[in-house]
Amino acid sequence: MALHFLLLIQKEPRFRWQAAWAGNSCSPACHYPSIFAILVPVSLFQTQLLDITGDVQRVVTALGIRTGTCFLYVPHTTAGVLVNEHADPDVASDAEGALDRLVPASGPYRHAEGNSDSHVKTMLTAVAQFVFVEEGKLALGRWQGIFLAEFDGPRTRKVHLKVIPDRV
Repeated sequence: MALHFLLLIQKEPRFRWQAAWAGNSCSPACHYPSIFAILVPVSLFQTQLLDITGDVQRVVTALGIRTGTCFLYVPHTTAGVLVNEHADPDVASDAEGALDRLVPASGPYRHAEGNSDSHVKTMLTAVAQFVFVEEGKLALGRWQGIFLAEFDGPRTRKVHLKVIPDRV
């Protein structure tokens, strides 16, 4: 099956995403398609939790997925993806500060690039998450949101999404 690409630019300039119909991208025994998309958020600070929940939901909605699983992966060694509270922005600020205090920028690091703290912070979080999709919505808890965790900003990052619809 040929790939069909759809490039969509969000109204908010810090994000853009590309979706590709991946057809039958799994093993030959697999009989349902998966959808692949890339979010491209731009961080503004060295350490920053960017709420990307709405953008991930827009991808799921645009693709018409009713039930399935949304996999998120950040292909970077100094950034991650996590699920945490997003109703109160002070939680993200508190987490940013706590990580900066836990792993200070200056320390007895040997890595020559000067961003060892960013690598360690990524090791403490995660580079992959998954969220179920139910009735076309991300099945997050009442206060939960999805964040790109930037630890070596400001930078442009990629968040890979793979949405696999359930067989129904």
